[in-house]
Amino acid sequence: MLIDNKLIDEITTKAEESARLRMSYNLHKCQDAKAQCLLNVLLPGTNLPIHRHRHNAETYILLRGKMIVVFYDGTGAQIKRFPLDPTIGNYDVQILAGLW
Repeated sequence: MLIDNKLIDEITTKAEESARLRMSYNLHKCQDAKAQCLLNVLLPGTNLPIHRHRHNAETYILLRGKMIVVFYDGTGAQIKRFPLDPTIGNYDVQILAGLW
């Protein structure tokens, strides 16, 4: 599969039509796949609640736009922020299992 501007534009159109202002596109073949790989379009104004994955790591690779990934401790206090912006060379952040 080729991830190109055409595919990203198609997913972006679906995100614009979504009340949540985001859309996911599964890159894995089935829901039972051990590795879940998704292409997500998150538009300005979307709400991504604070969450964690207890048993799996998560990786964000930003292809377009800008976002800030914020880490929290168990009390909900911010402990670290990672600005992602491909125009300045910040593409990726890896989130270890269990982190908020």
